[in-house]
Amino acid sequence: MKNFTKKLFMMSVISIVLGAVLLGAGYSTGGLQAIKQRSEPKLVTKTFNQVTDLELDANYAEFEIKTGNVDKPTLTYYTHPKFISPISGNLKDGKLTISQKDRDVIITGGIEILGYGLNELGREKNFRLITLIFPNDTSLNTLTGSSMPSASVDGINFNEVDYNGQLTLLNSSVNKGQVDGSFNGIKTKLTNFTIKSDYAFVNLTDTSLEKGEISLANGGLTTDNSNLKSVSVSASEYGGIELNRGSIENFSFTSDNEKDDEDDYYYNVVGEVTINNVTLKGDNTIKGGNLNVDALLTDIKPIAYDLSTVKGNITLGSNFTDVKLDRDSSTGATTFKSQPSEQTGTLNISITKGDIKLQ
Repeated sequence: MKNFTKKLFMMSVISIVLGAVLLGAGYSTGGLQAIKQRSEPKLVTKTFNQVTDLELDANYAEFEIKTGNVDKPTLTYYTHPKFISPISGNLKDGKLTISQKDRDVIITGGIEILGYGLNELGREKNFRLITLIFPNDTSLNTLTGSSMPSASVDGINFNEVDYNGQLTLLNSSVNKGQVDGSFNGIKTKLTNFTIKSDYAFVNLTDTSLEKGEISLANGGLTTDNSNLKSVSVSASEYGGIELNRGSIENFSFTSDNEKDDEDDYYYNVVGEVTINNVTLKGDNTIKGGNLNVDALLTDIKPIAYDLSTVKGNITLGSNFTDVKLDRDSSTGATTFKSQPSEQTGTLNISITKGDIKLQ
């Protein structure tokens, strides 16, 4: 029995050594490269005529939609008979639908899996990327659909957008739209636009939004050098905003976290509203339960203020002179009001629990 075990062990060692030798020989003669080439996804290119509307439907792909030096809308994507779910692009009555269907269960071998894995690890190409290039100065009627993980659009104007998922718009414009998910707007013009962002974020950079609604839940809004006009922002659960540079006009922010329970951690989480070097016009309102507000305006003098916090402090910067804070006898709130003779806007801040800092 001992001799048998010894022979079996020696055979195992010899097999491992022989396998290593064969693997080294295969690698030195380009064997792995050949496996990679046999398992590499193939690039598919299609062109279309007269596209007026666009619909996206994919759960495992990234969309990159842009304009470029092409004569016709050009679609490119990768395909693989086993490892990439089938992608299709169909044009009907001017509407281009790009979709990706779930693949059925597949049967494959270890060598093929190894080859595809080596291609993925190489990071030379993004096999999950679907690219659609339109001719320069393209305008479309609608963008609809959904995608995961993301879609980006650069340089295209839309009459209407109705999208579910993470969407980025660059150098674009939308006359009317709604997005349910994370949203990024960069150098984009938005009107009549609604964003619902749960557990996600909204970022606007060098962007204008007029007549808009933004709903946040456990997320946030951040702007940089952007102009918001007639925009209302609401935050349920925890949600905050940070506005940097740009302007707000007839803007409102409301947090529905109104309950004040000392024993409830959730209702004692403090939201943050930060306004930094922003020009204020029109009538603007900030209301909330547990909320801290820190506002630095470009010009404080022509603004009428009505500030109130029940459980918190009001701090005014050095630009405010000869001012007096009052206390409301009925609610116990600390208040500050001012009315300039000539005003360009108003700022009304009313919070239940939190501090207000104005400078």
